[in-house]
Amino acid sequence: MFGPPRIRRGRRSAAALVIGLACVAAPAVAQAGPVLLGTTTPFVVLAGSTGRKESVTSILGTSDHQMRLKLIDAGILKIEGDTILVTKDHLFRSPSTAAVALLGRTANGWKEWKSPEGKTLDTLKRQAPQG
Repeated sequence: MFGPPRIRRGRRSAAALVIGLACVAAPAVAQAGPVLLGTTTPFVVLAGSTGRKESVTSILGTSDHQMRLKLIDAGILKIEGDTILVTKDHLFRSPSTAAVALLGRTANGWKEWKSPEGKTLDTLKRQAPQG
């Protein structure tokens, strides 16, 4: 297994904060490196992130499965042993799409992506006090 990603603070741009998050689901565990959180829904998973190689039976033939296959064909995801590796930073349309790509199953990314302290992306981003 691997250790939890670290929260890295101090690298800020006008619209993004770099935070280490992990997408955890039993029994598969997907890890994303630092993820750029902008002010909108798009979600970046960085190169080196890993996920589950196989898609669960229930998504075979669906648009979710087709998306994973397209990402593999495009070289964005690469099968390595029993995992799938993100080969280059990739912008997904939502945290849920990113979670599906790494977990190989349907997923609510706002609940699946968690900080090392166990806080969900929903808690960190949507429910955070606006200042």
